[in-house]
Amino acid sequence: MLMVWTVARWMLLLIGIALVLGALFDSSLGLGDPLDPTHLAALVLGIAALGAAVAGKRIVPAYGTSAVLVMNTILLLALVELGAAIVLGRSSSSTTLPGEGSPYYREKPWATAYWREFHAIRNAYHPYFLWRARPFRGRLINVDSNGMRATPGARCTADAYQVDAFGGSTLWGWGEPDSTTLGALIQSELANTTRRPVCVRNFAQLGSNSTQDLIQLVRELQAGRIPDAVVFYSGVNEITPPYGYGEAGAHFDLRIVASRVEAALDDSHHARQSLRTWVRGSSLWRLASRIGAPGKKTGQPGRGPAGAGGPFVSPGLADSIVSTFVANLVVLDAVASRYGFPYEVFWQPNALVGRKFLTSEEQAMRTEAGITPLVQLVYSRISCVTGLYDHLHDLRDVFAGESALVYLDWHHVNATGNRVIARAIAPTLSQTLRQRTRSAPIAPLRRGECVGSPTIAKETQAAGAR
Repeated sequence: MLMVWTVARWMLLLIGIALVLGALFDSSLGLGDPLDPTHLAALVLGIAALGAAVAGKRIVPAYGTSAVLVMNTILLLALVELGAAIVLGRSSSSTTLPGEGSPYYREKPWATAYWREFHAIRNAYHPYFLWRARPFRGRLINVDSNGMRATPGARCTADAYQVDAFGGSTLWGWGEPDSTTLGALIQSELANTTRRPVCVRNFAQLGSNSTQDLIQLVRELQAGRIPDAVVFYSGVNEITPPYGYGEAGAHFDLRIVASRVEAALDDSHHARQSLRTWVRGSSLWRLASRIGAPGKKTGQPGRGPAGAGGPFVSPGLADSIVSTFVANLVVLDAVASRYGFPYEVFWQPNALVGRKFLTSEEQAMRTEAGITPLVQLVYSRISCVTGLYDHLHDLRDVFAGESALVYLDWHHVNATGNRVIARAIAPTLSQTLRQRTRSAPIAPLRRGECVGSPTIAKETQAAGAR
């Protein structure tokens, strides 16, 4: 009998060692990739076999003790995970987004309801473009089944001028109800200039850049929906992700999206989910990560360059940002020419450049924003580019002479700012709709063209201080 126990213990010992080593170091299982559930099962069984070998005849009481310890550990982890989920839920709803704390909202009775609705918005995958807002119905924010923000007053009849507007959160209407978004105010301004119905479709999405806007436009054309005119409202989102990633043309959350796609496409483990992925998806891990890196932005596109490694600031990066944007402009021009619709592109204002009389809050934005040097480098080059292309309009000085607070943060504006911008855009767009004239095809920038002005930073600082 003793011999049988001895042989059994040695067999359990060998089996346990084999399972543990196989789970950890085998080329098809091992640590070259995170442990997935199958590998974890092998590891657990291996450890159990080793424990049984060591316990010997004491296996039954040892098993009972171990079972109690394991069950208590599981219950404790479940309790902690639930608590972490509750904390994350409360902290997510209380996280202050850019512009949310602006003094502009002190006298706005709808502000609390607006931001509550905004925090509830989620994004869904959208082919090629990556994301669009999920349908949402609220009192102040409404998003249709196609992920497009509502445009009050749009008359989308068969005989209407159809104007497709593309941009990021500034066009979408960050911080404002449906009625005072930039898209809605452009609709209102255009409606006052023509007897023909006007239908502005607001394709803007949080965090969208001009490359993503082009993709959205192409997808519309693929579906046979050809507009009467196209508007691109660009600028900030050409700069912010590259500031975080050091790569011109980068989109928001680049590394997060890349890691998730790569994990989904990796079939080396027969599409089994890795233990690391599972753990990182837990509320406990996410809460611990947030505590360990409180300054790191995560979450939805357009709410911060999550996972970025910057900041990156250099003249070379600024040149690449502008060249990438102009390349998109050339593509837009070619597509518009082929499909027969006119377009206008507007380079948006922000508090870090331009000749606006800054309030104390806006002056603080210009002083404190770390991205200021890169923004000024890019805008110095855009001032040259706008002189080369008829359909590109630089709005950096649209608030010149305006002394009221218009900025919620360094680039999002309130209803007052949206009205000023809409009035600047509408005459050009109205003339475009009436005349539908086009200039000669445009060409990319030549090497060394539009290298920027060394005086723009000084001019900006002088204007802001007035």
